Amino acid sequence: EVLFKDGQSVSKGQLLARFDTREAEERKRTLTSMLEVEKKKLENQLQSINSQRISMKGREEVLRQRLSTKKTITSEMNKLVEQGGFQRIQYLEQLDQVYELKKQISELSEQQSRLDLQSDQIQLNSIKSVDQLTASLKQTELQLQYQTVKAPVAGVVFDPVVRLEGVL
Repeated sequence: EVLFKDGQSVSKGQLLARFDTREAEERKRTLTSMLEVEKKKLENQLQSINSQRISMKGREEVLRQRLSTKKTITSEMNKLVEQGGFQRIQYLEQLDQVYELKKQISELSEQQSRLDLQSDQIQLNSIKSVDQLTASLKQTELQLQYQTVKAPVAGVVFDPVVRLEGVL
């Protein structure tokens, strides 16, 4: 939309032309919405991971307590086996349970490490996505800023040249 005529006097900062901003405004709304969705998605994923961490910590505590108890039992059984008051087979089964609990604790530790890596990867991907959306949003806002042409100085407009890119 051209807001001046050839030969018209204009003052500095006066609006001379305005371009169609509907597409850029829609893109800005879309990008803003996508940015909010991405932030909410990250928040939900991190909450899920934190709840998994809490669950794993609880499970680890239980396993460690069971291991401590089994070790005590095994130690006492060993004394009895050495004195001949207990069968060696039962002692070995008890010892096997101790090793099994150690294995479960080790596996749980590995799961926690994988969960930490997954959390880091999710955060990195989200940061990358948010940065890309933010850059696109800034570019769109800049595009919107340049959708109007204002007079750089006061004076008279003469011999305007109209092209596909706009008015010069």
